[in-house]
Amino acid sequence: PPPAPRHPPPTPPLPPGGSRYPLARGMSDSPQREWMQRVVETSAAAAECCLPTQTQLLQTFATATELRASPWADYFEHVYGIRTMVFPFSLGEIAFFYWDRLPLTAKASLKLREQQPGGERWSYMVIEGPALRFGELYGHGFAWGRVRHSALRPSEWRSHGNVWRCLHPWCSGPGRYVPEVFARLAISEGLPSHTRAEVFHACCDSHDWPQGTAWFFLAPGSGVFLDLRRTVVLRTHADLATRFGFSCWGSVLDETCHSWCERECYVETVEALRTEGYDTIQFTNYDAEHYADYEVWDLRVGSADWQNDGCLPDYPRGTLTRGWAGTGEECRCRRGGDLLRCDG
Repeated sequence: PPPAPRHPPPTPPLPPGGSRYPLARGMSDSPQREWMQRVVETSAAAAECCLPTQTQLLQTFATATELRASPWADYFEHVYGIRTMVFPFSLGEIAFFYWDRLPLTAKASLKLREQQPGGERWSYMVIEGPALRFGELYGHGFAWGRVRHSALRPSEWRSHGNVWRCLHPWCSGPGRYVPEVFARLAISEGLPSHTRAEVFHACCDSHDWPQGTAWFFLAPGSGVFLDLRRTVVLRTHADLATRFGFSCWGSVLDETCHSWCERECYVETVEALRTEGYDTIQFTNYDAEHYADYEVWDLRVGSADWQNDGCLPDYPRGTLTRGWAGTGEECRCRRGGDLLRCDG
């Protein structure tokens, strides 16, 4: 057979009537939801030639009554509170699912991309086989500080991670960043300032991270909302050098910088951007070694204590909230687990 191309095929036009990826269209009850619909439509259109033949977790619920009568009732009551949700609502809008809360029927039928541990590093897994494409589900094996993936049996990997949906046209492989494609995607725009974004955070990175800050990944479906306040949108960490002139990022990214200068670079960057009035940074195509990911840095002065679990002690009030669109109550973090979960 001929060798596989290094880059994905040209982007086809959006099919008449939109992408064949199902969504509850036209819903604009929050900036994130409206933006996510455009993210899904543009990424699906860019990958239309190569969408997986089997897409999963795409059911649409027309009303709260329909959702309450389904196996998903307990899940969404826990994550959002069904009475707060706006319908119609599609599972296709969700890019993050809690493995330990999934309905048993969903778990039984779920097919995740096979993965292998990425060497001795416990922070990332390697997708085996063809590139991970838009819409596919994978288990991002975060077990920060608690479990090394190399010590897990394959049957244990999913229970130590959660379920993620690829939102870029290609989330792994050489096609995960093609400039002429990425520039046309809604995901490249990022979320606007003063938006509440659903995020994921896990323990523990404080020893190489400036105190009073925190990192997150965009995770629509987590039920944990971060107020972005004044935000700046970049593509990768390299843009900190090209856009803001932090030259230290050159040596950090090419790994010629030791841990002490890497920390100094973080501190210099955070302090300077705080001075310029930024509260958060979005990295829309962050290269997380084996994945195209979407990272968010919170630069605000928060906890001065090291993390011992997924919670962020003494975080500024009103910064983290829960409920549909983040308009509910203050996040009360569940203590003792690896993840930041607002059900404490």
